[in-house]
Amino acid sequence: MVAYARYMGKPYLIENIQRPEIRHTRHISPKSLPRSDRNRLFRELERYGSVIVRDGKGGIARTVPLPSEARHHLRRYLESRKDDNPALLLSNYKNRISIRSTQRIFEKLGLHAHMLRHTYGRELVSSGVDIATVAELMGHSDVNVTRRYAAPSMKDLEQTVEKVFG
Repeated sequence: MVAYARYMGKPYLIENIQRPEIRHTRHISPKSLPRSDRNRLFRELERYGSVIVRDGKGGIARTVPLPSEARHHLRRYLESRKDDNPALLLSNYKNRISIRSTQRIFEKLGLHAHMLRHTYGRELVSSGVDIATVAELMGHSDVNVTRRYAAPSMKDLEQTVEKVFG
């Protein structure tokens, strides 16, 4: 950015811009909500039906609607817990569930987290949701990235051929 401003002959455009410090969080515990904030969040979810993804794909924050059934089950789960742990999901040892543990759970089910993400996008498109809305929900800054969810799968192609010629 600095080089570009100099190239344009306008280095003054970026003089007062502060760059955020890059933090390497490899050995730092993930930031979590205290129990009171977590409960406040879920009270908000009951009213508004959405959740804020603070560090989503590409590091972009966005608000995503949460279905009422999901809100209901999360509320029941939180009400059943007797601990003060600020983490939303806990392991059998009452510690924050790790990313790797979540991956192992998905692997046992024959899934990958991105498969769930792709399923979400594909279902939205298949249900007739417009591409711009799907892009917003998926956190895509470019609608063309979202268009891949509208592309027919091999199963779709087979069903179409069978319907016409079968």
